[in-house]
Amino acid sequence: MGSMLFPKQAKMATKSYKQTEPTGMQAEEPVVAYSQSVYTLTDSERKLIMRSEEDIQAGRVYTQAEVDKMVEGWLY
Repeated sequence: MGSMLFPKQAKMATKSYKQTEPTGMQAEEPVVAYSQSVYTLTDSERKLIMRSEEDIQAGRVYTQAEVDKMVEGWLY
C-alpha cells in the first residue's frame, strides 16, 4: 500500500548506489603557528614556582569554594 501512495519514494528505496573507492588523498599537515624554541624561566618566575610548591606541601592552599566564602565575608 505504501508504494501506491508514494510511488516515487518506493522507487528510491529500491535504487542501489555504487560504493566509491577512496581517492588516496591525505589530510594536510597542520600549520605550526607557534615557536618551537624552549622557554627559559626568569629568576623571579622560578622563585614563584618554588614558593608555590612549598605552599602546597605545607597545606597553604584553598579550594574555590573556600575562597568564595572568604570573599563573601570580606564584602558583606
